[in-house]
Amino acid sequence: MEVGLIKSFLKKALLGKGRKIRKMPVGLFAGLKLSVDPSSETSLWLGLYEAELTPWLRKAGRQARSVVDVGAGHGEMTVWALRQPGVTRVLAYEPDEARWPFFWANLQANGLDRDARLLGVKDFLTPERARKELASLPEPVLLKLDVEGAERKILQQLEGLLGEKEFWILVEVHSAAIRDETEARVRNCGYRVQPIRRAWWRWLLPERRVLDFNQWFVAEKIRGG
Repeated sequence: MEVGLIKSFLKKALLGKGRKIRKMPVGLFAGLKLSVDPSSETSLWLGLYEAELTPWLRKAGRQARSVVDVGAGHGEMTVWALRQPGVTRVLAYEPDEARWPFFWANLQANGLDRDARLLGVKDFLTPERARKELASLPEPVLLKLDVEGAERKILQQLEGLLGEKEFWILVEVHSAAIRDETEARVRNCGYRVQPIRRAWWRWLLPERRVLDFNQWFVAEKIRGG
C-alpha cells in the first residue's frame, strides 16, 4: 500500500470521516461547533491550521469591540469573533456565495445565526461600504483580510479610516510585492507592523495551499500615532 493511502486510512480510522458539525477539541476554535471533515481538514481539526496566528488573535480578541472578517469563508473566524465577550459588532464579507450555506450552518450550530451583533454576510467590501459600514464601528476594530490578492485594493480603500480609527490588523498576502506595498501603506497610517513567521515545525506538518506564496503580517496602532 502506498504511503499516501496509508496516511489517508489512518486519518479516517483515528479521526473519523465525512463532513458534519463537530465540536472543535483544541486550538483557537476549541469548543466551537464547526462543519469539518477531520480526514481531509486534519490541521483545522487539530488546531494547527494557521496556528502561528493564535497568540496574536487571542490578544486582539480581548481588546476588540468590533470585528471585520473580510474573506470569511465558512465563517470560522466570524463564529470565534461572536464568542469574544467584548465584541459588540461583527461584519463579514465573502465574495464566493457558494460558501454562504456553510457560513450560516456554522453560525446556526453555535446559536449565533440570529445574533444582533452580526450585521450579515455580504459579498464585496466596496469603497462606499468601507466608509458607511466601518466608520461607525466601536473601537478598537479587529480587521482580518484574507482575499487572495485584493489586499492592496482594500487597504487603499480603508486608508483614511485606518488613520482615523484604532484597528488591529491581520493580513494574509500572496506575493512579495503586495506584502511590501501593503506593509508600507499600513505603516504610513501610523501602525507598527510585525511579520508572522511560520513555525519551525511546519517542515513536518505543512499546510496544503492553493497559492505558492502565503505570508501574514499583523499591525497595531502606535499610541499617539
